[in-house]
Amino acid sequence: MKIFLLIIVIIALPIIIRRVVKPAWLGKNYDKAYDAVRRCTNQKKLLKIALTAKYLEIRRAAVWRLNDENVLTQFALFSPMKELQTTAIQKLENKALLQMIATKANSWSARKEAKHKLGDEQGALEEVVKKDPNYYNRYAAVEKLTNQSILEEVALKDKEGMIRSLAVEKITDEKYLIKIVLTDLDKGIRKDALEKITDEEVLKKVALHDTDRDIREKAIEKITDEEVLKTVALNDLYYINRYVATRKITDEEVLEKIALTDSESFVQNGAIDKIKNQDVLLKIVECGSYSMDVRFCAYSKLNSNNSAIIEAIEIINLGQRDDRSEKMKQTIRNLIELFKHNHFEARLFWKDVKKIVEYHNDTGRDSHDDNAHPVENYHHDYRTNHTDNGIAMSFPPYPFED
Repeated sequence: MKIFLLIIVIIALPIIIRRVVKPAWLGKNYDKAYDAVRRCTNQKKLLKIALTAKYLEIRRAAVWRLNDENVLTQFALFSPMKELQTTAIQKLENKALLQMIATKANSWSARKEAKHKLGDEQGALEEVVKKDPNYYNRYAAVEKLTNQSILEEVALKDKEGMIRSLAVEKITDEKYLIKIVLTDLDKGIRKDALEKITDEEVLKKVALHDTDRDIREKAIEKITDEEVLKTVALNDLYYINRYVATRKITDEEVLEKIALTDSESFVQNGAIDKIKNQDVLLKIVECGSYSMDVRFCAYSKLNSNNSAIIEAIEIINLGQRDDRSEKMKQTIRNLIELFKHNHFEARLFWKDVKKIVEYHNDTGRDSHDDNAHPVENYHHDYRTNHTDNGIAMSFPPYPFED
């Protein structure tokens, strides 16, 4: 019986000791744990420490002391701790194993580290821009990246607009810029890419068919093909685009058509400003269906215009109709005097100036006057002097009034 108990004690004692007395690398004392790893040379024990030690730094120290390339490769490929993966990769020198890790490791950080160790800086940067969740790391990587296809991918897919814009800025290959312009959903990124495109065919396609009016405008600004510009000037739904195209056209027949038919006076004036044919300009001036702004623009281009009248009407067109200052009153008085002595200008602008005078007379009334409606009624008799606070002058009759 005593012999039996002795055998049990001999077998159980080491187990009890191991349970009660933990090895230093498993203890809470960091310095003792690190010292134990530093003195350990047993590869199996080091592997156990790397897998089970309490502190991460103790595990890293154990991995650093491992010599078996296969064990290090397993850590680099599959360890759930990126710090252990990095340490294993730093210890490896075998290029074939590093290349395998660079493509097959389970984390982007391990793949990046392996590529960095191989000297493939662009490959390492690629891992960062594609996978790193940190905005600043990705931005810094894009700044150093030169791989055009990766830059295109970043420009199309990164979730941060600033990073995508930086990628577009660094792209020099036009085929990637074209793809961004034609497929990206972000208007700002497309505009950035369009700024760098010189391919006339692509610019034509964008100018004629893009659904975004601002993108079309950018393309129109860069186009030199007059036929496309004519199509845009006559058909684009956005008046600014029609104006931009009109300013680049030299064909007088098309300019005449725009001046006579466009629905926006801004575009009409853009065409009129380029027309040299005096007959066309006179035709526009004499047409009562056009706004005073359009007719005046055409009049100012006539060789027979009166510079004093141009100056006077320009002052009025500067948005000063509500200004009842003496300067404005005197300007209108001068304008009427010019009309009295110039049959041609009177015939052209008589009714328009009559309305301006009426407006200024009416705005001079007492604001409490229920009958004070500045531009509502054009049927006052301007042959009677006004004595209120407005222009206070008579508008002389002229035989060309209806």
